[in-house]
Amino acid sequence: MSWLLTLQDASFKGRKFEVVSTDDAVSRDVAQYERPYVDGADTEDLGRKAREFQIQAVFYGLFYEDALNTFLSILEEPGPGELVHPIWGSIPQAQLMSHRVHHDADMPDHATVDLVFVEHQDSDPFYSTAGSTMDDLMSAFDMATAMVEAVYAFGAFAGALVGAVVGGAFGLIALVTGLGGLTGGIMGQLRGLFSGSSSSASDYTRSPQAFGADVRAAVEGLSDGRTYETMTDWRDMTVEADAVLRIPADLVADDSQVVSEDPDGALPATLALSTQDVARVETVLQVAVAADVVETAIQILAAQRDNPTMTPAEIEEVVNGARRYIVGAIDKNRQAWGDVEARPITEPLKSAAKKIQDLGLAVINLRPPLVTRRAAVASNFHLLAHIWYGDYSRSAELARLNPQIRNPNDIPAGEQINAYAE
Repeated sequence: MSWLLTLQDASFKGRKFEVVSTDDAVSRDVAQYERPYVDGADTEDLGRKAREFQIQAVFYGLFYEDALNTFLSILEEPGPGELVHPIWGSIPQAQLMSHRVHHDADMPDHATVDLVFVEHQDSDPFYSTAGSTMDDLMSAFDMATAMVEAVYAFGAFAGALVGAVVGGAFGLIALVTGLGGLTGGIMGQLRGLFSGSSSSASDYTRSPQAFGADVRAAVEGLSDGRTYETMTDWRDMTVEADAVLRIPADLVADDSQVVSEDPDGALPATLALSTQDVARVETVLQVAVAADVVETAIQILAAQRDNPTMTPAEIEEVVNGARRYIVGAIDKNRQAWGDVEARPITEPLKSAAKKIQDLGLAVINLRPPLVTRRAAVASNFHLLAHIWYGDYSRSAELARLNPQIRNPNDIPAGEQINAYAE
């Protein structure tokens, strides 16, 4: 059929333009395998490359500049859009690769624009980028929350493990007495650190599962009373968490006879505990602290969904801090129970480390990339926000990203400023 019946009005992202000529190209990605002393090559077709469309648009007339500037502003918009090709019709997703504006003195009030488009096609990525969309953020948040619930279920399991220590040593009064003293001492220290903590059993060697539940309830006090509106609250919590994890070691250090590498040695039998026995009790504390820290980190990161205020460095600090406690719990459980026996505990913890990392990446991707810009003239954050973003209200954002600036109202020319790319 002729152009009279099939030719279409060209447009890009809804903006129509007139066309002088088009050149369309299609190529294939082909791998070639050549061998010495053999003519030719074996070829393997790896698929068609993106179709390329070269279009020359034209603008002319007394007011051509207005139409040209409007069209160029559309070309500056990022991302693909619908291209209506005058011959082939609608191409739903076309990405502009380049454009070139040409003026000629012999043709006044006339300009041509050389456009190069490639066809965009969504496909499953070979390497998926976790956290690139809000859906990824919600997925990571939900899975990490589910992990915390699973790790909290370790309270009963941990009690059973302590019970196994006691049960395996039943009749060895020395070991039972040592475990009772250590677990009771830990809970005594926790009651001193966190108000409201209590012991549900007077002798944990008789009801070892209560020890796991009491420790879990006590360490929940780590996150109480803090708003986490600033990184100071997070750092204070980690300092307190580290102090909690040192409790067993401090108790052992206070009485050097509590621990013995050889329970049958010369130490008093009533105080003989091996380092592995102590490590097994420590696993309960390690996992409980890791679970509470991870839950707090999830809440901090999830709050960024509606009001992203944290810098990438701060998000990284929270994620790395949470993962540090998870790794500590994994190492302690492997030390206490062995790699195979500890898997019911370490596998959920390993998943937790991955999910908290995905969640941190998702939060970082909520904001544009962080770049370093140079103040062209002496200015302040309000002026820079207006120059860079056309929005002076983002001055608070610049102030938060640049704590090193002592006087935000007197920023010298040439000062390096952290700012979002968009």
